[in-house]
Amino acid sequence: MLKAAAWTLALLVGLGVLAAAAGMMLGNLEFLASLKALLRQVRLYAIALHLSLITLLWQQWPSVIGWLETKGKVHPANKAAILASRHRTALLLLAVEVFVVIGFPFNVLS
Repeated sequence: MLKAAAWTLALLVGLGVLAAAAGMMLGNLEFLASLKALLRQVRLYAIALHLSLITLLWQQWPSVIGWLETKGKVHPANKAAILASRHRTALLLLAVEVFVVIGFPFNVLS
C-alpha cells in the first residue's frame, strides 16, 4: 500500500515537472504563473503534512524500530541505541523542515 502511494506521488511530481518544462519550452508564461500560484497554495498543506508525519514518526518510533527489527533491517544489538536516538532524529527532521523547506530566517525577512 505504501509503495503504491509513493509511486503515485512520484508520478504526480514527475508529471508536474514535465508540464513545467513543456510550458517553459513553449513559452507559455500564463501556465507557469498559474502553476506557481497553485504551488503557493499547496505549500502550506505540504508543510502541515510534513510536520504531521514527523510527529507521527516520533510517536510511533518504538513500533517502527520493532517492525524493522522483525524484518531484519535493524540488528538486535543496535536496537537500544536506535531507540535512544528517537528525539535526536525527530529534531533533525524538524530542523530540516523549518530551515530548508519553510526557509525560516530568510522567509521572514523578505
